[in-house]
Amino acid sequence: MFDKTGTLTHGKPQVVATKIFVDNILLPWRKFLVVIGSAESSSEHPLGIALKNYVIDTIGTSSLLGTAKDFVVFPGKGIKCTVEQIDSCLSGDKPLSVQIAGKQVDQVASIMESYSDSSSFDVIIGSRNFMKENDISYDESVERTMCNHEEMGRTAILIAINGQLAGLVAFADSVKEEAKKAVSILRKMNLTVILLTGDNERTARSIAKQVNIDKIYAGVLPSHKVDKIRLLQKHGGRVAMVGDGINDSPALAQADIGMAIGTGTDVAVEAASVVLIKDNLMDVVAAIELSRLTVRRIKINFVFALFYNLIGIPIAAGVFYPVNFVLQPWMAAGAMAMSSVSVVCSSLFLKRFKKPVYDENGDKTKKRKNKKDSNLRWSLANLCRKYRKNKYPDYESSSSDSEKGQLLEDMD
Repeated sequence: MFDKTGTLTHGKPQVVATKIFVDNILLPWRKFLVVIGSAESSSEHPLGIALKNYVIDTIGTSSLLGTAKDFVVFPGKGIKCTVEQIDSCLSGDKPLSVQIAGKQVDQVASIMESYSDSSSFDVIIGSRNFMKENDISYDESVERTMCNHEEMGRTAILIAINGQLAGLVAFADSVKEEAKKAVSILRKMNLTVILLTGDNERTARSIAKQVNIDKIYAGVLPSHKVDKIRLLQKHGGRVAMVGDGINDSPALAQADIGMAIGTGTDVAVEAASVVLIKDNLMDVVAAIELSRLTVRRIKINFVFALFYNLIGIPIAAGVFYPVNFVLQPWMAAGAMAMSSVSVVCSSLFLKRFKKPVYDENGDKTKKRKNKKDSNLRWSLANLCRKYRKNKYPDYESSSSDSEKGQLLEDMD
């Protein structure tokens, strides 16, 4: 079971589209950006951090934004706060350059008349359900805009200011390059792969399609992720959860095996059973391969231990005494020592484990490529080719195989 943000994706969302609904609230564009950036200044969520950075880059200021008071986080839903002291960020008559994905798409003059003289703003940022819970209404055009972004795999959030819907921001988070390959390998290992995310179903299905996952749990709140894992365990499933964020910590602790991305939060790392040092999903495959190899080695060690006991105990009990064969004390001590040594030596074979190499189709290759050997062979072949060209220029100009064969005999 994979979390989406920061696990299947890079966890570094970027603002790719914004929209202000001027019919609902008459607010200058620059002030709109400053208000939402100030609201997210205290957020630790990846979307909040991305929005704050986008605002700072867009308005072209390195100074601090306004202050956010009464900041409250609703996990899996959104935030509420009151924004104040934004006047210092609104000075200046330079035109405001609006950029999307690094390209300038519009320019709005900052000398627009301010339609609001309010010094504080009650801000609500979150999902559509969060807006409904706070009695923020919106029309069908807003819903269509959100759906269009979600079908492209983006995460769209709504912004309400002073009780009215003010705008929309869409984020995109690219999928990790190795995600599809890792999922394909896991499925070939007869494992069921599930995407567990708090995003809406459209966004979840778009990401799942990119990585070849056919089963998803979308719109799951952080507190409900544990319930999904318990449901699978109740039906006899053994669950391995892979996550990286604070919201994944309860699920990592509840799962039979919790795997935390090493670059994730400390809370997630503490709650997990396995920590993947590198931010690479192929390590999930390697961890499963290593665990299976370890269990196989444990079974082999049991065989070694039982072999000595099944033979040694009857002899020590005097089964062969009638034929004058008795196990001497030094022989018993040697047998016990050999039992321990054989088990230890068998376990040391695990040190020979190397991460398996897979091709682009997810099939395991038989031999690991040695880059140094490949470079050496290429260098030697290149030197031989140059020597042959300088020493026997007629070889390169020979057209028939018989002529080349005769020249090769002459070279020898």
